[in-house]
Amino acid sequence: DGLFCHRAIRAYWSGYTERCNHYSEKYMSILWPEARFMKLQMEFYHGLNSLDILKKKLRGFSSVKCKEALRTSISVMRNAAAHSDWNY
Repeated sequence: DGLFCHRAIRAYWSGYTERCNHYSEKYMSILWPEARFMKLQMEFYHGLNSLDILKKKLRGFSSVKCKEALRTSISVMRNAAAHSDWNY
């Protein structure tokens, strides 16, 4: 649902890291073949949010899970950059 994506982005820019993590994980669990760009964008925000969680050392979040999300985000963005040099 596109609602999860917009809520995650809004929560990220408002500074609500827990809420952003919740909505981005909900959106990432939905498998849509036609929403590849939004999924790529959500991976980017999920990675940025994981970095914020690691910086703030928030309780209730696994550092291993956040580091894995950060690595996944970086690999997805590198893959996107390799496919479209003029765009990134």
